[in-house]
Amino acid sequence: MERIHIESTSDLLLQVSRQLQTRGWALLCSETGHHRYQFTVGLESSYEHPELEVIGLPPDLGGDLLAGLVERVKSGQRLRSGDFFSDLLRGYDLFVLNNPIDPGGPPITGGRLRLIWPDAHGRFPWQPDCDPSCTVQARILEPDGMNVQGLETLLAHSGRSA
Repeated sequence: MERIHIESTSDLLLQVSRQLQTRGWALLCSETGHHRYQFTVGLESSYEHPELEVIGLPPDLGGDLLAGLVERVKSGQRLRSGDFFSDLLRGYDLFVLNNPIDPGGPPITGGRLRLIWPDAHGRFPWQPDCDPSCTVQARILEPDGMNVQGLETLLAHSGRSA
């Protein structure tokens, strides 16, 4: 996936708007502290499908995995919580869940599905001895403090639809 450097909110809106107009969805990546976060915008409005997200993977890998899932959505596949994929990343099983594993955290709102990946030993965040870099997926993150619904509202008010 192409990485674009964004210097301001207006740059962000312009780039997201261009991606929405050319392909019907946009991929945003953020690094907040030690957390990497990639997510889609536009799947709900363009394909009536929940948005997708992944936490903790390098931007290129996370973006490529989400792009692969988006291609399935565009071809008509409906992803649901509990879906299992063994063909997205060689040697790894991946799951889609509709909310974080952390039972103490608030639920995710806005119709998002999270792609869950295992650690190098094949352990998932809910399993004992899972690598701490993998357990970050149990957290709820918003990119750089930005509310995703706020981005969609800004796009709507600027004459663009998310």
